[in-house]
Amino acid sequence: MVSDNPLQQVRESAKWVNEHSDNVKINFNKINEFLDNLKKDDYESKSSTVLFPLNYSNTQQEINFWFLLDLINFGSGYRKELHEASNRGAYETICYGLMGMFLSQGGKLTANFLSNMSLNDVAQLFNIPTQEEFEIQAGIYSYRDTPLKQLVQSIHTVLKESSEIVLKLGFQDFGDWIWSITDPSKRSSATPLASDLVKTLVEKIPAFNDQANYKDHRIFIFKKVQLLAADLYRRFKDTIPDRFNFTDINDVTVFTDNVLPAVLRNFGILEVSKELEERLNAGGELLPGNDEVELRVQAIQACIEIVSIAKNRPNNFINNDVEFDYYLWTKGKDGEIRKVERHYTKKTIFY
Repeated sequence: MVSDNPLQQVRESAKWVNEHSDNVKINFNKINEFLDNLKKDDYESKSSTVLFPLNYSNTQQEINFWFLLDLINFGSGYRKELHEASNRGAYETICYGLMGMFLSQGGKLTANFLSNMSLNDVAQLFNIPTQEEFEIQAGIYSYRDTPLKQLVQSIHTVLKESSEIVLKLGFQDFGDWIWSITDPSKRSSATPLASDLVKTLVEKIPAFNDQANYKDHRIFIFKKVQLLAADLYRRFKDTIPDRFNFTDINDVTVFTDNVLPAVLRNFGILEVSKELEERLNAGGELLPGNDEVELRVQAIQACIEIVSIAKNRPNNFINNDVEFDYYLWTKGKDGEIRKVERHYTKKTIFY
């Protein structure tokens, strides 16, 4: 029976995929080897909270920024094209565009403003080229769409669709909506729960409803919405504990994308079949399907196992999956690990 708690749905899904995975396996010996070599200072420096150099007029405005950042935190499938176009990766491109948008609007990123943005507005703000010149024949040139236009269209669609939803719910922006959802007087539990926030957002916002079909089984992943819950927890748990000090934060899993599987492959914790390894190393696109699900979801299960094993070791400093995710994702930016070929999937708005 599937739980109605979205955090448990992700954990149940990860366990099921691990039991039925064909091409991605977890090497438990490598988990212990990884933990033996993990240094506390490196871990703590790479898992600290990141803040943005922006001046917010109030808390709701900052929450609105975090919501938007995690809502459109995708585009990893276009990483190489983005680097070629602007020398930025997908996440850096989203941060660049969103901070520029924030500054241009004086922080007022209202749902009305976002729902009325044009495709060209998005392309310009995020500095993503949608047209390129090409030579038809000697001396004659024309224009055509770039491969990145599809990414711009996806960002535009997600912003417009999500903003129209929050307007219909009666809120001027996502910050006000989150403030209402987390109102202590409206909840049935004694303490704030990440699962309540995640469940509400998944039910209302399609771009947060990260699921997949795998061997006739529904698999729940919920990458971006769990990341939002974690970001709000880390940012506000001490200053606004009655809303954001989620007492079930340890149930939140890692926010699986294409970076975590690559980092875990680097350490030998995730092992892939020879055929899949050849496809990954060849650098071709991995279309949505079983292999993509196995890479992403086995990364979740591997991290669940790592955190669980670490807690039974002396002098453990890994507190939960959330913190461990920030470490792994940052570790993925290290020189040698960054060279590990990541899978990429363009037809997704989830990572």
